[in-house]
Amino acid sequence: MGIKRSLAANAKGHPLAHLTGKANHHDQTFALKTLDKVTINGKVKRPKRVGADKGYDSDKLRKDCRKRKIIPCFIAREKHCPKLTKRERKEQKYCCKRWLIERTFAWINMN
Repeated sequence: MGIKRSLAANAKGHPLAHLTGKANHHDQTFALKTLDKVTINGKVKRPKRVGADKGYDSDKLRKDCRKRKIIPCFIAREKHCPKLTKRERKEQKYCCKRWLIERTFAWINMN
């Protein structure tokens, strides 16, 4: 059985939280658990916004992020029209930094 990794990183690509689980679970099941584990200077803190790719685009995940006062900046799937708030539309520019997570995964996998 394979493993799946979930990673939260800051805007520069430095890891803030990491979670490992079974590969037969969807990425969205790990997303909130990983966000709840984010620690900065030894204190558990929630990020202001979170950017993710199309795999994380769901109304339920957006709603759960909003409950935690996190602005979801997920790229919408082709046939899905999420109800975005005005602020979320403004924050969409942060989705272009997804490559930093891919680079961070590459750094982790090199060891």
